[in-house]
Amino acid sequence: MARKTGPDRICTIDGCEKPLRARGYCTNHWALWRRNGVPEKISRPTYEVCQADGCQKGPRSTHSEWCEVNYCRLRRNGTLDVVVERVTDDICLVDWCGRKAERKDGLCRPCNARIRARGTPDYVGNRTPDDESTYDTVHQRVRRFYGPASLYPCVDCGGEAQHWSYNHDDPDERLGGLNGKPYMLWFSLKMEHYSPRCVKCHKRFDVKRARDKKEVPK
Repeated sequence: MARKTGPDRICTIDGCEKPLRARGYCTNHWALWRRNGVPEKISRPTYEVCQADGCQKGPRSTHSEWCEVNYCRLRRNGTLDVVVERVTDDICLVDWCGRKAERKDGLCRPCNARIRARGTPDYVGNRTPDDESTYDTVHQRVRRFYGPASLYPCVDCGGEAQHWSYNHDDPDERLGGLNGKPYMLWFSLKMEHYSPRCVKCHKRFDVKRARDKKEVPK
């Protein structure tokens, strides 16, 4: 059938009298052509279980060959084989980090992000200690730089440390609140004045230093 021209153009498919949309087809036949490559319906196979070897899960839809797990695996890895992406039993290769290595390259996600952004896993470009730094800010900075205190032994008893403790040896130490609470604690703006301690030794150390400071004549 020859393609008609003018305002009364209709679909070129035999028996179809609907208005022309594109490529000589009406809206319905044009949609079929885009989906199937031909302007006609094509029967699609149906599946009751996933077609992956050994998988008995239901498919993601009636016409899908794969279950949700195998479909995502195929899109992510290009294969139905299981690819190990996380190394959950290892520690991040950055010495001071201590987080679990969640990637195949042996890095945790934060360290990998810093390497991609800056070329180094170190906290380069952080705001340097200044008059606006608080007790909480400095302690967060210490944990980020050295890693969790639990990676180190307590400097007093040798047990597992839980806190980063201020050594009370900075001549420029400051007095600030903890978590916005009214009571005040001594702290330093310099990270080299902190040591890992367990909870018991940390409390004993701070109480002794606080008593010594009260006895020092002003």
